Amino acid sequence: MIGANDHIILISIIIMLIGFGFLVEKTRIGRFAPGSVLIMVIAIFASNIGITPISAPVYDVVMAQFVPVGIVLLLLNSRLRVIFVEARPVLVSFVVACLATLAGVAVAVAAMDLGAIEASAAGVFAATYIGGAMNFVAVSQSLGFTDPDIYAGALAADTVVGALFFMVLMILAGLLTKRGEEGGTVAVKKPEQASEGLPADRAGRLALAVGTAFLVSWIASELAVWFGIPGFSILFLTIITVAAANIFPDQIARLKGVEEVGIAIMYGFFVVVGFGADFGALSGSALQFLGFAAIIVCTHLVVVLGCAFLFRMPMREMLVASNAAVLGPATAAGMAGAREWSSLVTPGLFAGILGYIVANFIGVGVAMLLGWS
Repeated sequence: MIGANDHIILISIIIMLIGFGFLVEKTRIGRFAPGSVLIMVIAIFASNIGITPISAPVYDVVMAQFVPVGIVLLLLNSRLRVIFVEARPVLVSFVVACLATLAGVAVAVAAMDLGAIEASAAGVFAATYIGGAMNFVAVSQSLGFTDPDIYAGALAADTVVGALFFMVLMILAGLLTKRGEEGGTVAVKKPEQASEGLPADRAGRLALAVGTAFLVSWIASELAVWFGIPGFSILFLTIITVAAANIFPDQIARLKGVEEVGIAIMYGFFVVVGFGADFGALSGSALQFLGFAAIIVCTHLVVVLGCAFLFRMPMREMLVASNAAVLGPATAAGMAGAREWSSLVTPGLFAGILGYIVANFIGVGVAMLLGWS
């Protein structure tokens, strides 16, 4: 009904869903499911019954331009002392999450027969569920997993399973928050803090912060291109923002409302992810890949939660690490920010970036190992 080029209408819908996500958190419904999950469900439903398009230029703008800005705003609370304290448990949890993905691949290979493409498919899904979409593409190219029908089917399955997995993680994170298990040691800003200072003064500082965030995003992107690693702009973005947050802590402390704006942008990201989950594309080979991917992430989640309970590993860190592995740094930071786990935003980003670095090697290694067996 709404066309991909109906930019104003789509922007309006995204912003209204962001507002709904915040407001529903304070209702009875929000006690059972986080607002981020509810708006994602609405987005999935809207796109799959044809109200909104599966893909649109507006979605690309949100992903490419606004998500980095949201991450910058969430990172402004980062303090190196806290990062060093939180980084170790998150990175340990990330190693567990990677092993959980490999366990999932082993179970999926044993449970299903994908024929001649099984080794390549296992390598591709191992890479994407340790790194992210960029690793899906890179390992697919490396292994010759490029037949258009097969590639499209695997990508559709990955998108749908990823969206559903993210909702499960957000529900689990919401349950932790409802139980009062707040993340990290950084004090979370309270709503009443936003009322400090003159309204014009707050608005001016907030505008400067958002404008600077866009500038940092652009600089990070240019640096990544200059160094020949365009897919790693988030690494430079993180380094620049964390450095600024620790060099100018007093000035940044006066920026009221930046975290809320960052969370709002990440809510928009969740909406766009929901719009892009195309259940209609799940036909033919995509259904096989759907089962394959579902087995991997279900096994992954069982192993991650099992390790958390058996070895008394911190659940917040495990969920963020699981998110960083299966979905990537942006969603890990988004989940940590949305649940107000401020001290886990930066470690989650670094874990996801580490996944980007190692996933290609692991994916190709898995494919070679299965090809030789």
